[in-house]
Amino acid sequence: MFIRIFFLAFALTNLGFATEKDEPRVAVLSYFRSGTCFFVYSLTQLTGRTWEKNVLPKWVTQLKDPENAASEKPPFFHQHHCINLKKLNPQRDKLIFLLRNNKENLIGRFGPEKFENLFHSLVKNNGLPEATTYYRNIAAFDLWNPKNRLLIYYKDLIQNPEEVFERALHFLGEDFSRWDNFIENFEEHRAYCHNKRGGRTGGKFIHFSNQVPRDRLIAYDEKVEKTYPRLYEKYLKPFETL
Repeated sequence: MFIRIFFLAFALTNLGFATEKDEPRVAVLSYFRSGTCFFVYSLTQLTGRTWEKNVLPKWVTQLKDPENAASEKPPFFHQHHCINLKKLNPQRDKLIFLLRNNKENLIGRFGPEKFENLFHSLVKNNGLPEATTYYRNIAAFDLWNPKNRLLIYYKDLIQNPEEVFERALHFLGEDFSRWDNFIENFEEHRAYCHNKRGGRTGGKFIHFSNQVPRDRLIAYDEKVEKTYPRLYEKYLKPFETL
């Protein structure tokens, strides 16, 4: 309910500020540990676009070849929290959402010793309030205009990066003038990100979850499904503990 009211309010408010001549803004939304640095860095090199001030490391949004800058286009926008997308209009602006296994995200961020607190954070801001952000982000993406949103799963980003970046460029309406050079030197780019992230880029898909007993993971899945049934079926079912 919070998400619906929030986005309805700022969507209606923003309608008065956009004109047909304005180019749609582009935002990337992701929870922590979702491949954000790798994706943002790659998108920067592929488009030449700059980014608005954000919390990401400077190297992530820096062009390796400044001469490739697309200075005539507005900067991209990244956030970890959907509440900070209020300057964008879901009916007009574009949103790319990076989604990783909820248990991997949350256990990786808070640690297995705090896993029990995740149960209390699903519907109330107690225990681990940040955990609620993960599900609010999904809800925000789900409410975005379907024509203006693109979902990218973390697993696809790591396993099939070339396909993911091709989809992203088509979605954004960007040209492919930088494509050949980027793909030709892709392993160099991947290694650069890997080293900058201290060896954490492109890790295992299931890692942190292995630190929590299977029965507790299953119980958590059941709790999430009960709390967010529609979002669970639509987005989280692939992450279900088997």
